[in-house]
Amino acid sequence: MRHVIERVDAWARRGDFTVEDLARYRIIYGVLALLGLRGYGGIVHQPEAQFDPPPGPIMLFDSIPPQAALEALEIVIAVLVVFLIMGFKTKPASLLLAAAMITGTGLSYSFGKINHDIFVILVPAAMAFSGWGGAMSVDAHLAARSGRPRIESSQWAMRLLAFMIGLAFLTAGTAKVAGGWLDPHTHAARGYFLRGYVTGDRDDDLAPLFLRVHDIGILWEALDWFTVALECGLIVAVLWWRTFRIGVAFAALFHLGVMLVMNIQFAANIVAYGAFVRWNLIAPSKSGSAIPLSQPVAWVLGLGLGFGLYRLNNSELERFIPSIGGVQMLYIGAAVAVIFLATQTWLGFRALRRDQVRSPQ
Repeated sequence: MRHVIERVDAWARRGDFTVEDLARYRIIYGVLALLGLRGYGGIVHQPEAQFDPPPGPIMLFDSIPPQAALEALEIVIAVLVVFLIMGFKTKPASLLLAAAMITGTGLSYSFGKINHDIFVILVPAAMAFSGWGGAMSVDAHLAARSGRPRIESSQWAMRLLAFMIGLAFLTAGTAKVAGGWLDPHTHAARGYFLRGYVTGDRDDDLAPLFLRVHDIGILWEALDWFTVALECGLIVAVLWWRTFRIGVAFAALFHLGVMLVMNIQFAANIVAYGAFVRWNLIAPSKSGSAIPLSQPVAWVLGLGLGFGLYRLNNSELERFIPSIGGVQMLYIGAAVAVIFLATQTWLGFRALRRDQVRSPQ
């Protein structure tokens, strides 16, 4: 038993993520979260009788919180996002941000409509333990100034995030299996597509093209099986980093296809997949880079910027930072996925050719 535990522990700690990779992603995630700051004040205008919290900690609320509490939650989230971008008190800021986002999202989901943005919340919850504040951060500067050891990356936190993503996909995949998606006579994707097309919800982009082939059953059945295989297989891909990266690359392409055909956006998923990109290979940074701010200055700057950004609505914020919408995010994710898959294919062919040259005739 001990041997098994040691092997699992060694597997969990195996990975190629550097502190610089994670730090760059921390900033990217923080900026995107900043652009997507949500307001919860409108919740108080919802009918009290419809307030029915989803399973989880939000069930502790027996009524809609007051306006002041919801505005305070918005301010807290804005401040924590700024702290995350700065890399100041990164671990507690990440955990508190995840908790605050769960609270706000759970309250907004308490009236029946649920969006597909859970992955955005999972990221800071897992990455809090990854060491993503170990570079390009105030924390790195304070650690170096005080002589503390440099913050290192924790590979197991990345495994945790990958496992949570795989598990989320698995819940969707098993539901489809139970719903008959693997029945060769159902063509579930076609039925879902046609219903949306007829109601006018999904009649643009590639939808007219797929309408022309709606009677080709083998095509739609292949889509059913591919969807189930992707959603159920990603949890297995977690065992190997290369396989998992290939899996999320296909997922990014899948999300773009779903948007173009079904008009359903999963842009939040793309943000989460970015955690597994080797950012420092794309844009190398100096090892141990830091933001030279003292603690008092960091506190004042973080609190001031956070409150100031809370006071700005999204349209005003876009004057300073260009906005990236869900559609653009899906295209960017798909482009990165194509480049990655092409690179992996080229490396695979090169390795195969090298092995053939080395093998005896």
